[in-house]
Amino acid sequence: MNKILIAFLVAGCAIAEGEPCTVDSACESGLICSFEHTCEPPASLITDTHCEEQLGVFQSTTSACAEPTTIHSVISLTIADKDNGLANLAPLANGVIKGGFENDSVSLDLAVDGTLDPECDADIAWVVGEDWRNADCTPVYNTTFPLSLPGLGPDSSNATFTVYSAVFDRASNVLSGYVIPEEVRAALAPSLQSAVSDDAFVFDTDTDGDGEPDKPSVVVGVGLQQ
Repeated sequence: MNKILIAFLVAGCAIAEGEPCTVDSACESGLICSFEHTCEPPASLITDTHCEEQLGVFQSTTSACAEPTTIHSVISLTIADKDNGLANLAPLANGVIKGGFENDSVSLDLAVDGTLDPECDADIAWVVGEDWRNADCTPVYNTTFPLSLPGLGPDSSNATFTVYSAVFDRASNVLSGYVIPEEVRAALAPSLQSAVSDDAFVFDTDTDGDGEPDKPSVVVGVGLQQ
């Protein structure tokens, strides 16, 4: 019989943490026999190797900007057609957004400090062009998001407006926030502005804390190239 088990039986007590073992049942309650043949807590044997360390690459600094861990190309944006303040505009908006990705008039990336997996820690930033960072390395778009309607701006340019309080759910790849109707109209070509009255929006978000909805929400599904 194994000397460790003999000692265990003779002593009449379970083996303590860190002590040699050959089987789980020889260890004290709550411990298991590890691959190294010592009694250890189960949680200590679980190692997560897929989460990259966050390096604070989006924090303010006077040094050179550090590179993000990964950058993912955004390949689609889809405004939800119900349960948000831009639902009435979704059928038109989604069509032109899809066309913008197909003809490359929309270019957007997601920069990640850490790992995008929702089980890992991460900070994100939205990348639009080369000047996506401020002079101090903080991102231009982090808690805000640039939403573009290709070809609907002046002279057929992109009509780009800001989504505020933007929160990106890494589990579902859904971004939510709110918009300012005046900014949406101002981004459009003059001939289109009158068609997007306040009646086109659903004011469902209270941004000033008075208990009354004053801004329309927006929910956007984000397609990422993995």
